[in-house]
Amino acid sequence: MTHLERDYSCASFTRTFERDNSIFFASFIPEAEEGEFELHFTGRYIVLMLHPTKGTIQFHMEKKADRWRVSSTDRWTLHVEQDLIDWCNHAIQHQQL
Repeated sequence: MTHLERDYSCASFTRTFERDNSIFFASFIPEAEEGEFELHFTGRYIVLMLHPTKGTIQFHMEKKADRWRVSSTDRWTLHVEQDLIDWCNHAIQHQQL
């Protein structure tokens, strides 16, 4: 067996939610950028969600004032209902505990 220097796999996670008698999901992936010697995590999450009416959508969430919010760069191009944003915030906060 080879020795792994880094294991980035455990940082992403998927959660489910119910809407209109159906189960949907969102995957939360820490955003990473190329660094000089290794990947650098930006502190944001890429959220890939199967939205109940819009189908598959993708947006970023970033922490501001102790809450995870849709990134300001995504807010103008995408409307995600507040209850789903709150659900995403809850999912990320509880994953980090």
